[in-house]
Amino acid sequence: MLVIRPEQLDALELAHARLSVRPLAAQCRRFFPTHVAGRSEDDCVELIDVALLRAWSHGIRGSADLHAYARIAFVAGISFEWDEALRTVLTNPTLTSGQKVRAILDRAQDWFA
Repeated sequence: MLVIRPEQLDALELAHARLSVRPLAAQCRRFFPTHVAGRSEDDCVELIDVALLRAWSHGIRGSADLHAYARIAFVAGISFEWDEALRTVLTNPTLTSGQKVRAILDRAQDWFA
């Protein structure tokens, strides 16, 4: 009988999530043209990939939540996590993926208001 350990399943889920990097980068390039200026397609793909990995490291799971995090990173910059309030949210193990993303979206509205 084949036994898949939790860390193996986690790695498979992450690999699956990373399949969406190129399409998500293309979507960001199309919907956020002002944030693409001066960036090559490869730069956009790399930014999205790094954002997905960072989201994953914070316990964010599920395509919708991962994509939302990546889009925010694309617009706000990958270092948006410097915000102390977000740092507290992202490192809180009791919050769900959805709760973390909602907190990020709420904070992003303050930045861009």
